[in-house]
Order: sequence, then structure tokens, then C-alpha cells
Amino acid sequence: MSTENTPLSYHILIKFFLPLAVFPILVALSHTIINSALARMPLPELSIAIFTVVKSVTNIINAPSIMTRQLFTSVIEDKKSYYLSRNFAFVLMFVLFGLIMTLSITPLGDFVFKHIIGLQSQKEVDLATSAMMVTAFLPIAVVMRNAYQGIATGLKKTLLIVPGVILRVISMIVFLGWVVKTNSINGVIAGCLAYVLGIALEGVFILGGLKYTSGSIINAAKKMPPSDFSKENINYTKIFKFFLPLAFTIIITMFIQPVIQSGLARSSSPVRSLAAYGVSWTLVTMLAGPLRMLHQISLVYQNSDENMRKIKIFNLSLGILTSVIIVIFALSPIGYYVLHNLIAVSHDITLLAQKVILAFAVFPLARSFRETYWGMMMKKRITPVIAKAKGLNLFAVILSLIIILGFINIYFNIEPAVIGAIVFTVGEFIETFIIKKNSKVV
Repeated sequence: MSTENTPLSYHILIKFFLPLAVFPILVALSHTIINSALARMPLPELSIAIFTVVKSVTNIINAPSIMTRQLFTSVIEDKKSYYLSRNFAFVLMFVLFGLIMTLSITPLGDFVFKHIIGLQSQKEVDLATSAMMVTAFLPIAVVMRNAYQGIATGLKKTLLIVPGVILRVISMIVFLGWVVKTNSINGVIAGCLAYVLGIALEGVFILGGLKYTSGSIINAAKKMPPSDFSKENINYTKIFKFFLPLAFTIIITMFIQPVIQSGLARSSSPVRSLAAYGVSWTLVTMLAGPLRMLHQISLVYQNSDENMRKIKIFNLSLGILTSVIIVIFALSPIGYYVLHNLIAVSHDITLLAQKVILAFAVFPLARSFRETYWGMMMKKRITPVIAKAKGLNLFAVILSLIIILGFINIYFNIEPAVIGAIVFTVGEFIETFIIKKNSKVV
């Protein structure tokens, strides 16, 4: 990453951030498309609930592969660093594949879904473990996509990212449209296939784009800006030490949603709560998704106090705007139309989902503020603080879930799905508080 003092303006920030912002929106749209297809197939609420659980469990195991984007952006600067990073990513990919496949073909999967997640019937458990045989291939798709997306980001060729996701969305619409029309594939399996193959197609497009613009991946690697690693001393050990804290952080992140879902699965209305929460979280992710990329701004441009001041204003403004949009979506007929008519969930689930979406409305403020400091800490390699804060986030979610779902709800009778959104928000604010408290940036 460049360390030069870049004259910063809001125009530069918008130009840099816009392609990165579109990416998570389109990714979330792809998940919404899957939910929409499942809602139009037999046993819609069960299919959405099982797909949501399978995706969450898979994402916990697959979480480290997501950080290959940061690995390739931060480490690669020549042929040697590219091959070391690529080989490291390949080993990681196959380890994760083996772990997920183990859950699908051994009794361990039954134990996890029945006793940890809390699925209540053997039919639900069997459906979940069968779906894991498909999602076991997710690490392969994600590593390929994220690794070369990291190179594209490092070269500031972010425009390669958006067309790849558009291609993914279009292919998913075609495939799932055929499935809905023919009912030739089980809904959950079809959703998992669309999920994995869509990401793989996206990765192939980015890889092809890099080869087209640079001639080869090696040429692209040689054009990367200098990293903070010493060229002469880079090795697998240094790559592992750089990668481990980030991998630990993302694993904890992926635990948060399954912990919440586990609580909902043990509520008085598990399928209803899981379905409403799953649909709501997918839509909120689409609306708030761009905020996950805000750390890239401070990672690249935070090289002076004045730049940091502008970054804070820009990021917080986006957080406020996102919260306002979520509130409008939850309270206006727009939200009902999207949930009931476009995604096609039932009237009852739609009304509950709107309440859940409203409960999510505040957390974008915390996330936009936190991401600002995340980027700075990644740049300065203060990653243990990031891992500590994320761990306390998870602890806060568990504690809040026990207190609110187990005790407070006895007196106030809050919908379990709404409680899920509340405890998630509590965790986000706890994490943001820890990040700010430990930040060395004034």
C-alpha cells in the first residue's frame, strides 16, 4: 500500500469507495435472491431457516479464507511474495474444505446441528448435513475470488470487482429461476449450489480481468505497491503471523450469527423466528454492507491528522445515512413490498421481519465508527486489539441473549427474532467502545 501523502478530498474518497460499496450490496442481493427462490418452493419457511443455519455454520469454518483478500493486498509486491501467498492460501483452502466435509459425512455434523445449533427434528438435521456437502466447496471458491480481488484492490482496479458480482447475480437468477420452475432440486441444496457456484464464477471473472489487463498474474503482482514486509526476509512464518490475528477475528465474527440463531432455535417459535431473522439479516446486510469496506479508506489514506479528520466525517456520515435508510425501509410500505411481494415471504413473517429490521437500525453508527479505526490498526499492525474487541463482542452477544431472551422477555414478551437484532447491536457497540478505547489515534 502506498505510504505517500495523498492530498485528500471527499471527491477522492467517494471515487475510491464507490466500487467497494457496490460490491457488498450486490453480494447481499445475491443472498436475497436465494431467499426469494426458497420462499417460492415447497416448505419455504423450513428451507429458509435451514439454509440460514447451514450458511452460518459453513461461514464459521470458512471464515479465514475471507482474509485472503487482505493477505494478497498487504503482502504481495513481487513474484516471490505472490507464490508464497498463493501456496499459503491453497493449503488454507484445502484444510477448510476438509473440515466442512467432515461435518457433512460424519456423526459430528448431527451433533453440531442437533445439540449445538438446536435443530429439533432428524429431517432438519439430515437436510442440513446434506447441504454441507455442497458448501464444503465454498473455501475453494472464496479463496480464488478474494485472493485475486485483493490484487485488484491493491492495483486500484476496483472496477473489475463490480462486473464479476453482476455476472454472479445474473447467473444465480437464471439458475434459481429454473429450479423454482421445475422443482427438480431440493430448495436448500439449490440455494447452496447457487451460493458456491456464483462466487466461483465471480472469481474466474476477476482472474480473467487481471490477466487481460496485466498480461499475467505475475505481471500484476510485480505492479503491486511496496508492502510493509521486507522483500528479502519474507517467508511462510511471517505470512502466518500476519494472517493469524485477522483469521481469528473473522472466525469470531462468524460465530456471532450462529450464536444468535442457536438462541432463536430454542425459543417458543423457532422456525418462525429463524425465518424472520434470516430474511431480515440478509436485507440489513444489503443496506449496511458497504460499511464493512470503510476500513479500506483509513488503511490507504490515513497518513495525516487532517486526512483522518476527513475520513472520520465521511465514514460517520455514511453510518448515519445507512441508519436512516434502514428506518425508512422498516416503517414504510417499501419494506413490506420488498419482503412480501419480491421475496415472497408470508404476511406474518413480513410484519415480524419489519420489526427486526427496525431493531437493527442503530448498529450502522457503531460499525462506521469502528471501521475507521480498524483500517488504522491494520495499517499499524495493532491486530491483537481487533481480535480482543471482537471476542468481547461475542461475549456481549451471549450474555445479552441469556439476559434478554431468558429473563427480561418473561416480563416484556419481546419477539425472539427482535431480541436477536437487539443483542447483535449491543455486541457491535461494545466492540466499537473497546476499539476506540485502545486506539492510539486521537
